[in-house]
Amino acid sequence: MYDRRNHQRINTKFLVNCSKRNSQTLQQERFLAYSKNISSNGIHLVVSKRLQDGERLNMSLELPDFFLPVSASGEVMWNQESFDFNNSGKPNKIYEIGVRFNYIDLKDQEKLKNFLDKRLNKKVPA
Repeated sequence: MYDRRNHQRINTKFLVNCSKRNSQTLQQERFLAYSKNISSNGIHLVVSKRLQDGERLNMSLELPDFFLPVSASGEVMWNQESFDFNNSGKPNKIYEIGVRFNYIDLKDQEKLKNFLDKRLNKKVPA
């Protein structure tokens, strides 16, 4: 399978607060996710609810080592059903999604860049 991604991904797990507009009620739905990996262009998330390709999300990324979260919006590019196992060994249905970032403001882009650079063992200017 050909990988079209041009940005190096960092495997890391952190909390992501998500919201999306319900297409039927027009209300904001809020839910939690956690990351599997991230790049400057997008993020791989694990969620407990099925999301469709093309759905738009608002996200608050709780990056390790940063006091304030990074706010981003993006679009679900792919999704797949998976399973996770709880402490009793029973499988829980989960969903993995790939989200392409559509918007991150300049201040938060810089925070994300610093986070990624540190994880890639690059020197970050003081």
